[in-house]
Amino acid sequence: MTIASGSLYESTYADSLGTQSATVNLPSPITVSGSSIGLLLDLQASQSASIPPGCYQPNFPAYSITPTFNLSALTIASQPSNASNGKLTGIDGMVASTNATGFTMLTPDNTFNGGSTITGQPLSINASSTTVYQGISGLSALSVGTFVDMDVAIQPDGSLAATRIAVEDPAALNVVIGTVQEVCCSPEIIQVLALQDQGATLTNEVPYTSAGTIFRTSGQFTDLQNLPFPVHFDGSSIVAGQNVYVSSLALQFVCCVYTPATTVTLMPQTINGTVTGVSSSGSYQIYNVTLASYNLFPTLAAQPLQTNTLNSPGTVVVYVDSSTQMFNSTPLSVGSLLRFNGLIFDDSGTLRMACAQVNDGVAE
Repeated sequence: MTIASGSLYESTYADSLGTQSATVNLPSPITVSGSSIGLLLDLQASQSASIPPGCYQPNFPAYSITPTFNLSALTIASQPSNASNGKLTGIDGMVASTNATGFTMLTPDNTFNGGSTITGQPLSINASSTTVYQGISGLSALSVGTFVDMDVAIQPDGSLAATRIAVEDPAALNVVIGTVQEVCCSPEIIQVLALQDQGATLTNEVPYTSAGTIFRTSGQFTDLQNLPFPVHFDGSSIVAGQNVYVSSLALQFVCCVYTPATTVTLMPQTINGTVTGVSSSGSYQIYNVTLASYNLFPTLAAQPLQTNTLNSPGTVVVYVDSSTQMFNSTPLSVGSLLRFNGLIFDDSGTLRMACAQVNDGVAE
């Protein structure tokens, strides 16, 4: 198959792999002491799958999926602040039951079951007087079926304490979390590739109409007003490649009839790239980052008939300040290959990231 420039093809290599082996590496010995210990199971994605180039076809060359993990001890801090010491951000799911001090939620499991059942991994969540609520007044406002996005702190006994609980749309019947594939047409149509979805009707691709949509940014970021560029996210600045959380009432699958998106929330995402320029503005260090050619921003920007276009889709300007979590051993300097996680905005055709975390990069 010939892939046209600016096109995106999806390939499914197997629905069932049968019995597969997995490798778990222990880079260093793990000593269990006390009543509990945290463990970090880190998937080594590049070592876990061997997939031929191009799209799947019958009698295609063989592929293999052999999950490879690194297992290490995780020290849980008394006040966790990041993933390395026990804080987990952007946990999504649906409330399955409530109680006086918290609730049980089901995580999305990407089972496209047409809404016959709601499945997923159950998580028991505790709330407290310090829990921050966004979109709702408090714990009592949660009910069975409500979709939540939250941050949690792992406790010494292994339980989960919510530090932030956000509800983007209390009336939502469906949520989709994924990548914007295309923004086109008038009225505007937003095509989203679902990486996670949950609700009454499930699918892996959804075209939404944005007429009447409420646009928001993730509540994980509370100081966007201090950035040295005008921060905005709406129908005129949503672009292919951004990570979004979309709520709706019910998905529609009728030709030329699109699902109205009730809310579209810009969510954090990770980019891998090479620093090509360094500057500063006020309290921010600014890094020009060149993306690999296979990154979705430059790939999707080549599609024809895009409503919102980018001037340089292969470059992201990254803003780092004292609140950014730094886990990189490679210095932040020209030529460094790094990963940056944060919110990516379209500022009049220029991609700019409010950065929450920096890690060493992965060879491109």
